[in-house]
Amino acid sequence: MNKQNITIGVIGSGSIGSLFGGYLASISSDEYDINMFFFGREAHINAINKNGLLIKTKTDNIRIKKIIGYKNPKDFLRNNKNKHLGGVL
Repeated sequence: MNKQNITIGVIGSGSIGSLFGGYLASISSDEYDINMFFFGREAHINAINKNGLLIKTKTDNIRIKKIIGYKNPKDFLRNNKNKHLGGVL
C-alpha cells in the first residue's frame, strides 16, 4: 500500500507553533507520510535544521528530526520548485 503524502507548513514557528507542528510531525501512520516545514526566526530555524526539534514534557523528551525549517518563503519556494505542492500556494 502506498502512503499518501501530506505536507504541512507552520508559519510563525515560535513556542506554540513548534509545539503543535512537532506533535504533528511525530505522528506515525501506515496511511500517511507527513512532511513538516517551519518558517521562523533564524536562530530557531538553524537549531531545528541542525539538531531537530526538542519537545520537553514532565515525563519525556521528544526529539523530532523530520522537520525542515526556512527563514523566509523564498527559500522554501526555491527548494521546492519542482514538487507538486497542491494547495500550499
